[in-house]
Amino acid sequence: MTTRLSSALALTMMLSIASAAHGQGADVEAADRAFQEAMTLMEAGHYQQACAKFEESQRIEAGMATQFRLAQCYEQDGRVATAWRNYSQVAATARALAANERDPAKVDNLVAREKYAQERADALLANVSRLQIQVPANVASLPGLEVSIDGVVVPPAQWGGVPVDAGRHAVVARAAGKVPWSGDIAVQGNGRRLVVLVPPMADAVATTPVVAPVAPVAPVAPVAPVAGSDASDGLHPLTISGMVVAAVGVVGMGAGIALGVAAKSKHDGADCDDAGACSAEGIETRADALSLGDIGTGVFVAGAVLGVGGVVMWIAAPSSHGQGDALALTIGPTPGGAYANLGMRF
Repeated sequence: MTTRLSSALALTMMLSIASAAHGQGADVEAADRAFQEAMTLMEAGHYQQACAKFEESQRIEAGMATQFRLAQCYEQDGRVATAWRNYSQVAATARALAANERDPAKVDNLVAREKYAQERADALLANVSRLQIQVPANVASLPGLEVSIDGVVVPPAQWGGVPVDAGRHAVVARAAGKVPWSGDIAVQGNGRRLVVLVPPMADAVATTPVVAPVAPVAPVAPVAPVAGSDASDGLHPLTISGMVVAAVGVVGMGAGIALGVAAKSKHDGADCDDAGACSAEGIETRADALSLGDIGTGVFVAGAVLGVGGVVMWIAAPSSHGQGDALALTIGPTPGGAYANLGMRF
């Protein structure tokens, strides 16, 4: 917030000085008309419409008086964080102008403005809600990572606590080569402290497919017959091996599914609300669930690979019904790749 606040204060001071020096060139009448309409609306309790009119007046001709009234309007409308920010800006602007003012009477007036605005800001500070943005180390190290709240990028130095008004806020994380992550956070009331955990982001789909070169594969050597065995007397050894490998693969797939179910149960049981805001214990629980899910995925994939390999071995084994017919699997290199052929031998 320091950078953005400093920029806003510098802009406010520049606009105030420009207004004093070149007031005749500004649309003073339109700014005053919007200001008076805003005062009438605020006195009638129509705070949202009043704030919009104060904002219009401030855009036309910026000044401390208008910004102070705008802060009052935000406070009445329940936008505590925005009111606190504007009171703080008025106090800082008055303090900076007083330091460069030569007229004692004007100095006294500016000091009084600074004191009152700072008192209002201090009174609201305890009721300002804040979002703490937590980014795991493996996500924080991503190139080009930026996190924004309601479209405004938040510097990493401010991730510890971003002042926000009550209501819903959109949190978006972006990084080079990753699919953006977004979350909708509900701040229910003032003085809240919520934690937003930015999870790992999936890789973005490349626009141009990248084909990795396939290393040449040597032809599969024929399986030597086992001494003392006869294909016509029972199952071929390769068939038996394929059945065993396939069975192990099925068991692995089942274990992977069980781990995945356990990970989902652990994730759903974390201390988090529907918007994704978690307590410290909830964050740790979800991290454990993600790790367990990764393990389950790895076990399932390994089981699937073994299952497919077992089936291929089973199919490729010589037939037990005779010496003349069998399925043959041949793999060999080709220029720039490899080939595989599955066929019946008679």
